[in-house]
Amino acid sequence: MLEYGIPALIAVPDDASLTDVIFSRAASAPEQVVIRRRAGDGNWSDVTAAEFRAEAAALAAALAAAGIEPGDRVAVLSATRY
Repeated sequence: MLEYGIPALIAVPDDASLTDVIFSRAASAPEQVVIRRRAGDGNWSDVTAAEFRAEAAALAAALAAAGIEPGDRVAVLSATRY
């Protein structure tokens, strides 16, 4: 067996989270378009960093209200989307 590795290009803190990028981008450039999504009519709509942050925070609040706690595992069954 052959194994190959390279050193990490950046150091990732142990307390880092996937949402760190969302919240830092929304803080530094809230009106920047970060995603485009297809609407039900087939047209594409822009999503700004601030809108994306608000949607992520709303989902987190809904999961917490459902009793999900830090460290719990959650499966998401969905079509491809953010």
